[in-house]
Amino acid sequence: MKVLEAVRRNAVTIAPEATIDETAKLMASSGVGAVTIVDDQALVGIVTDRDIVCRAVAREVPVDARVDSLMSTPVHAIAADADLHDAYALFRQHGVRRLPVLDGAGVVGMITIDDLPCAIENYELYAQR
Repeated sequence: MKVLEAVRRNAVTIAPEATIDETAKLMASSGVGAVTIVDDQALVGIVTDRDIVCRAVAREVPVDARVDSLMSTPVHAIAADADLHDAYALFRQHGVRRLPVLDGAGVVGMITIDDLPCAIENYELYAQR
């Protein structure tokens, strides 16, 4: 099974010059725990809800600061046509819960560690038909 087949939602992206406040509001309105930071269609970073709490709120960083001051980089990402087993290996190797999914240089989705059991179950059900 390919990674893109297991993706359950599109990636939510924001520009590096966006503020922490704008990013938090985008995450809340989109119902996601992470956003990818994209500059001129290139993935440059990722920010999670935990990053906002630990790197901004806990350190009293102003909410009008740029979000790229919080982002994690380099970003561990995976190709859309990679095998799902490769995603599992990256989750284990890097200890991350989310991987942006890339098609060429563009972000086409986000796969999470929680997507794997659902994808495997759906694949097995489909294979039994």
